[in-house]
Amino acid sequence: MWTRLVFVSLFLAAVSACDPKPLYGVTYSPLALNTEDICLPVEQVRKDMEIIATMSHSVRIYNIGVCYDNAIAVMESAKENDMTVLMGLWMEANNTAVFENEFELLPEFMEKYGDIIEYVIVGNEPVFIELIDVYEVIDNYNRVKQFLADNGYPHESSVAEVWPVWETEEGFELAEALDFVCMNMQPYWEGFYAECPSNETECVPAGEYIHLKTQGLEDYFEKKVVLCEAGWPTEGEPCCSGSRDNAQDGFHAVPSLENASAFVSNFVEHARERQVKYYIHTSFDEEWKKVWDPCDECKGRQVSKFSEDECNGCQVDYNWGVYTYEREYKEGYELPEHLAQCSYT
Repeated sequence: MWTRLVFVSLFLAAVSACDPKPLYGVTYSPLALNTEDICLPVEQVRKDMEIIATMSHSVRIYNIGVCYDNAIAVMESAKENDMTVLMGLWMEANNTAVFENEFELLPEFMEKYGDIIEYVIVGNEPVFIELIDVYEVIDNYNRVKQFLADNGYPHESSVAEVWPVWETEEGFELAEALDFVCMNMQPYWEGFYAECPSNETECVPAGEYIHLKTQGLEDYFEKKVVLCEAGWPTEGEPCCSGSRDNAQDGFHAVPSLENASAFVSNFVEHARERQVKYYIHTSFDEEWKKVWDPCDECKGRQVSKFSEDECNGCQVDYNWGVYTYEREYKEGYELPEHLAQCSYT
């Protein structure tokens, strides 16, 4: 019991600390543009975390078992830099071994790094992309929640999903089981403006729209909502023509450095006013997806054959980073001013 009390004190200290950085949190996938190995070299992960530590208090990772050594490197670096971690456990369709591996690693990570783990997130959009039946998701989640409770860990847990799922019957059943709602939301895919034109009197910018939607879900579920993913692409095609579900007609959502900056500024301004936790997607461009998770029109192609002409529509998928995949800061991507003091719920 004494150990757990000390642990809780350390945990609360970690989540309440706030030194000057422009963002509360960012997402990070330590994955490689390499057909032989999906995992980045550990040394690269350590370098990446040094960059991430300059811009955020917290980092979100999506799994601990896919690239075990990299997950350890993230945790160690976060600890060294007084950061917290939004720790994910991965699930895959028709492959229960993936989640079992994640679950088996959970005791090790909680024992070693529980003082910096902010929340435990069980799956990333599994219902939305129809990876796994919602009841299997709930079963997996309940196993994690029970483990945390049985072993005296005070951490809250959730499943990351998009708002169209939360507003369905399945989403309601899922939310009922969770400690809080973990929401991924990218208004780019709904065709929202990053910054409203002066002649659009009824326009709501994308960043504010997320918070309006969040407040509605909080009121409905009577649970807090953590904004687990929100970002804006810097390259690719404008969205949308109405061909996507929930999308507005027109091409108002335009990828650019200016629009990414405007979105993040507006989004973070409202997050600070509401004192809510959030994670900007993402720290580095995700060109690894060209090999490991290509969009539909690029599936089956070799990475050496990719070109703008062949896969122009896919550029949006790869270019959501504050930094390029080569780890160069995108000149013109303006992050909000650093906060000297802050408080989050």
